Amino acid sequence: MHPFVFQFLFLSEVLQWRAQTTPDHILYTLLSSRGAVSSSLTCLQLHKRAERVAALLMERAGLQEGDHVALVYPPGIDLIAAFYGCLYAGCVPITVRPPHPQNISTTLPTVKMIVEVSHSACVMTTAVICKLLRSKEATATVDIRNWPPVLDTDDLPKKKPPALYKPTNPDGLAYLDFSVSTTGMLAGVQMSHNAVGAFCRSVKLQCELYPSREVAICLDPYCGLGFVLWCLCSVYSGHQSILIPPVELESNPALWLLAVSQLKVRDTFCSYSVMELCTKGLGLQTEALKPHMKPELLED
Repeated sequence: MHPFVFQFLFLSEVLQWRAQTTPDHILYTLLSSRGAVSSSLTCLQLHKRAERVAALLMERAGLQEGDHVALVYPPGIDLIAAFYGCLYAGCVPITVRPPHPQNISTTLPTVKMIVEVSHSACVMTTAVICKLLRSKEATATVDIRNWPPVLDTDDLPKKKPPALYKPTNPDGLAYLDFSVSTTGMLAGVQMSHNAVGAFCRSVKLQCELYPSREVAICLDPYCGLGFVLWCLCSVYSGHQSILIPPVELESNPALWLLAVSQLKVRDTFCSYSVMELCTKGLGLQTEALKPHMKPELLED
């Protein structure tokens, strides 16, 4: 990793530096349920998308420095661009797991609770989730009229903002990290810019991350280490993150292991639930897999 990165106090500055020095370097690759690349982001592409998100927040939504923004996205590229767009606008992002379309009545109240507790000035999401939030089932569950404005980031401004926000206080708030326990208890952690830098630096040193490395990530990107690995570490260390949304394993249990094997990835991050889902799913497919196995393996 270039020693110059250690001179930056803010992750938004690191992204701008990478966009200038290595514009075509791929930071993120998102895989579909079939294992194909559905989208990717270079340093410059992420920077430009973040600029347009910042323009949406500052010019169209009229947000000010320090305003909180709830990011309600499925695991993917849009979530990452929205996060850095918030930093570029001087806003404080909060990542929130979107409501499940087949279980709105129990998942939407959690979204509403995080939006309210975090005092979010607006909600950013996709057109699909915007429609879901305005559906009859959603309005029967919560009163959306009491929500802050909901912004559709599928329709971003074409031009960048006049100027990007330049943070000055490393101890200032970078983002809010909310997690919900299995019993429904909500816990929030304030992450400063200093804490973000220390977290990313520790992961980089422990995992020996540098721009030529590829790391497969199959974690939910909404809190804790999963969020840091999904959204922050690649910008800091410069390595390519191969993103595998855990929900895709429901239709293809072999996705995570196939991606690691076929792409020859040395390191991967996943949860116990991902490993359990993967092994259980593949265990049910033993007979179907036998024709593809080597004879010596079948003898065992």
